[in-house]
Amino acid sequence: MEALARAICQKENIEAETLEPLSGGQVNGVFLVNQRYVVRIGSGQEASRRLQSEANLLREIAGEIPVPEVYAFGQHEGSTYQIQRFVRGEKLHHIWGDLSPDRKDRIISELTSYLRTLHQHSAPQFGYPHGGGDTSGSWPEFCEHRLRIELQAVEALGIGIPSEILRLITGYFHSHKHVLQGGIPSLVHRDLWPGNILVEKGRISAILDFEFAMYAPRDYELLLIERFCLYPNDYAEEDHEVYDTSSFADLFRLFRKHYPEVFEIRSLRERLNLYHLLYSLEAHVAWRKTQGGTVGGGLPIQPIATALNFVFDHGARMF
Repeated sequence: MEALARAICQKENIEAETLEPLSGGQVNGVFLVNQRYVVRIGSGQEASRRLQSEANLLREIAGEIPVPEVYAFGQHEGSTYQIQRFVRGEKLHHIWGDLSPDRKDRIISELTSYLRTLHQHSAPQFGYPHGGGDTSGSWPEFCEHRLRIELQAVEALGIGIPSEILRLITGYFHSHKHVLQGGIPSLVHRDLWPGNILVEKGRISAILDFEFAMYAPRDYELLLIERFCLYPNDYAEEDHEVYDTSSFADLFRLFRKHYPEVFEIRSLRERLNLYHLLYSLEAHVAWRKTQGGTVGGGLPIQPIATALNFVFDHGARMF
């Protein structure tokens, strides 16, 4: 993919004197060029849609919250690319343990202020921006539709999830989906874990990766925050990173302190449980798709194990 990145730079009149891969690009190939540009490359129709949607969103919200500037967007040799201006900063989860309590408090206060601004953007319906798929005027119907899609993919790909587990997941969803009523379609980041938050000199220098942004109730933003705090090692990018749930418990507490209105949403715990079930199933299916849809090969049990965590009352929670 490095050769493709160099070809893209040449197309955009960037002389790639230095080019290095960046960690954390789980969906796209990501390269830092000349310490000035970040080249992100995706393949397939879905990657093209996400990168195009992100480019549009970043241009729309630029100046409201700190986001990278989009330098270029296009297609080359069957792949889609997006080039951003490089923003300096350290990923929040890398430095969190070394920050003083006061510094942590200021950073989360700043973050939630930006989120309030982001969440003020609204749309007539729930769903993905810029024509990115199905939309609905009903949040419960939208989520139920997503569940059906993932269950169909499980069957079509021959993914061997035991039927008893699928019954637990679907049974919990259908018996609790009524709690999803309420809320307006607000613009949520949807991938807001600390690795997508850059900090420079004690301030947030950029919020990254808006590929998965969508219009949803604002409590949907809590999904990845809680998931990261519960399972931080799933997001570790370096071999020496070892965390446990206590490593980021104060992050979640500070988020609740500075954005209390999100936690006042009725039936929030049950709503989050449903979000976790959907996310776990989607992650399981997405992994299988990266394997070409084959049945062979190792099957990660982590996504399904975490789904069951939210089915049973005694499972791990941040609140």
